[in-house]
Amino acid sequence: VSDSATGKNSLKNIKLVKNEHGCFKVWDMPSPENIKRRYLVAVDVGGRSKKSDYSVIRVFDRYYMMDGGVPEIVAHWRGHIDHDKLAWLAAIIATYYNNALLSIEVNTLVTEGTEGDHGEFILDEVSDIYTNLYLREGSAQNIREGAPRKYGWFTSRQSKQKIIDDMVRTLREDGYIERDGEAVDEFLVFEKKDDGTFGAVEGNHDDIVMTTMIGSYICYDFSNFPLPEIIIVKANKEYSKERVRSYSDF
Repeated sequence: VSDSATGKNSLKNIKLVKNEHGCFKVWDMPSPENIKRRYLVAVDVGGRSKKSDYSVIRVFDRYYMMDGGVPEIVAHWRGHIDHDKLAWLAAIIATYYNNALLSIEVNTLVTEGTEGDHGEFILDEVSDIYTNLYLREGSAQNIREGAPRKYGWFTSRQSKQKIIDDMVRTLREDGYIERDGEAVDEFLVFEKKDDGTFGAVEGNHDDIVMTTMIGSYICYDFSNFPLPEIIIVKANKEYSKERVRSYSDF
């Protein structure tokens, strides 16, 4: 909970309150350590009705990646909610986790004919208050050329195949730590269809899988999201301390 469900005040006085009907699971609280780029919050946008796909928010902790380890899931939200409230809820959770990088999957928000066809403004609205938002690949160059910023992850046929291939490798190499049993259940029914597309076995969901694949891909995309750094505060100045890596790391 916070001072408001949406808007500027939503990021003030954030605290957790136990609720037996709540949708938010927490395994590790945010660390007070001053580490830059430690947390990532990935979001998959679902529908608002109880029969539609779920919206999912997952928090990745990249702390152990500084020493050759893997990211781990430390918090998880899954439920049905209006899209504008979902974006603000994700920003609240990202703020709570040390102003984490926030990546919201934007397909539902920008595709006409879905429940989100009215929501193109949502990310721009949130970006006025919460600034640590994920920019789509290639967006930096476009911005330099004067184009508007494009926030969020867009799942195209190409990018979906890319994150699936990346997740196959990640699972094979124990590349992240899972904490939620529902995520495991979804991975067990995620399949390649006869037409070559991927998704859940009919009657099941793949919302957690999609969120995990997007988040895991970004965690390892060091060119756009470098490894975490320890920030040393000294004499009223901040210094970034890069970890010194050795050949044994590679």
